[in-house]
Amino acid sequence: MEEIQAGALNRDVPVADLLRRVKLAAAKLKLTETLDWVDSELNGYGGEDKDLPEYRVAAGSLYVTTFHHGTRPATGDPHSIAMLSMSFFREPVASLEALLTSQPGTITMPINPDLARAIKNHGHNASYAVHFSKNVLVSIVDTVRNLILDWAINLENEGILGEGVSFTVDEKQKAAQSAPNIQINNYGHYHQGDTHGHQNRTTIGGVDASTNSLTIDVFEQLQSAVTNNIDNAADRDALLELIKQMDEKKGTGGFKEVYTNFLVSAANHMTVIAPFLPALASYLPG
Repeated sequence: MEEIQAGALNRDVPVADLLRRVKLAAAKLKLTETLDWVDSELNGYGGEDKDLPEYRVAAGSLYVTTFHHGTRPATGDPHSIAMLSMSFFREPVASLEALLTSQPGTITMPINPDLARAIKNHGHNASYAVHFSKNVLVSIVDTVRNLILDWAINLENEGILGEGVSFTVDEKQKAAQSAPNIQINNYGHYHQGDTHGHQNRTTIGGVDASTNSLTIDVFEQLQSAVTNNIDNAADRDALLELIKQMDEKKGTGGFKEVYTNFLVSAANHMTVIAPFLPALASYLPG
């Protein structure tokens, strides 16, 4: 474990190499959930966007390029722009590390024109792309590195030290007994799945943002997410007030206006509110 810990602290050691060491240790300790996470980070995430960890979902700025006006920020329906500005980084972590060394300060991800038709402001020949700061990739890679370090520390706290990549019978038994405490277990996961009942559920940063009307109030959960994840007091208070208004106006003709105001006010905090947008949009009039 000391070798993995030392590697996690050394930025000269690629995260992909660290993951391979974790994979070998996790295989010998039979930590299957950790192996699943490592394989996804090494090989890229398959499945649907909703199955990505939270740290691989980021909000950028949507830009449009036209022949007459060049490249400028896209304008139009705030909900459409907010949704199109979200990107899901599915690539292997080694690819993200390579981008960090080869790309300039801004990263662009093209958007399919058919997906951007809802904006309806820029004509048929417009092309769209989401612009990100390079810091988005730094954050993803650093989060993986930190998760590895936390995992190695948790193993050490359970008395599982390892010598190189060898573990004693006693250490393997401790791993089996303590597995729930030491699995990386998609830590920080952005996940939707049918965990209870028949409706999809969403969890982000430990906050359940499900739309299951039997057990979940999406407005209550959104309030919790904003309260716990937005540090700026003025932004936080403004969003909480708008959430209260949305809750009061759901099912009425006044919901759309408040919802639009909420999206505009939350533009700088899209990673916090993005998982809730599908549930909120369900209240929009058809």
